[in-house]
Amino acid sequence: MIDHDFFSVINTESKAYWLGFMFADGNIHQQKSGRKVVNITQKDRSVLEKFCTDLSCEYKIGKRTKAHYEWYVISIYSDKLFDDLLLQGCTPAKSKTLGPPSNIPDSLISHFIRGYNDGDGGIYIRKGHPLIRIRGTIEFLQWVSDRLPAKSCLYEGGPTAQLMSHGSFAAINVEYLYQNATIYKDDKYAVAMSILT
Repeated sequence: MIDHDFFSVINTESKAYWLGFMFADGNIHQQKSGRKVVNITQKDRSVLEKFCTDLSCEYKIGKRTKAHYEWYVISIYSDKLFDDLLLQGCTPAKSKTLGPPSNIPDSLISHFIRGYNDGDGGIYIRKGHPLIRIRGTIEFLQWVSDRLPAKSCLYEGGPTAQLMSHGSFAAINVEYLYQNATIYKDDKYAVAMSILT
């Protein structure tokens, strides 16, 4: 059981956050049989538990191991979720093709970016100074950069680009991402709060 219409209209913090997370750590694909699959993978099981709660999902969270690495995954068979994610801009094989989301209200962009950063970015304190680093395609990161309130620098090279902000610029961007936030990865939230207090 799952809310198959969850991504139909992005009109809440929860929907914006999880769409961002899907852009980062999600995967949609169509099997040879024609079945449409939505996968979400994470090292932190509690993140997938939050995802299941918000989507009223009763799917089993699977555990995978390889060498000394362990991660968790949910595979959801849903034409509606697949089609809606596609319409929102979450494409198959997105690592080289990901563009901006199709339909996010301005009031929810910070939640979308926080969701993406929780999946494919980081918030750090390095040598006493805050740092935000987000990975993705140049097109996607340029869209993010244009919406952050403080300066960030785009670094190209390798399979993905990186968007970074440092020092006081990072602190302003952290405040933007976490203002009125109720959904987040606990470890990144703890770092964000240490930057803001």
